[in-house]
Amino acid sequence: MPAWLQDGYVIFAFIVVTLPLIALYVYTIVDIIRREGMSNIKKAGWGVWIILIPAIGVLTYLAIRPTPPPLGKSGDAAHTGVASEVQELRRRSQQGEMDEASFVSAKRALFNL
Repeated sequence: MPAWLQDGYVIFAFIVVTLPLIALYVYTIVDIIRREGMSNIKKAGWGVWIILIPAIGVLTYLAIRPTPPPLGKSGDAAHTGVASEVQELRRRSQQGEMDEASFVSAKRALFNL
């Protein structure tokens, strides 16, 4: 048996090179599948590209992958919308346009409680 096999270089190379590449490959496939805002045809194209040429496909996808959709659709802006509605309810309550019970019930309806 050659000396380099006995010294554990193969195991070291497997741990340092192969396992991270497999993790990156799996991450890329999962990212493609879960990505919103990308058509199924584009997802299939990326999947085929990554399966046919794994190393180049993964690096290409990670280098030029589409940016995630802005938070306005489902993230931060949604919270801002609810916050502004609560502020509007509070303003109407303070100006006497609605009583405290109406304010509380409208606020519960906003938060689905």
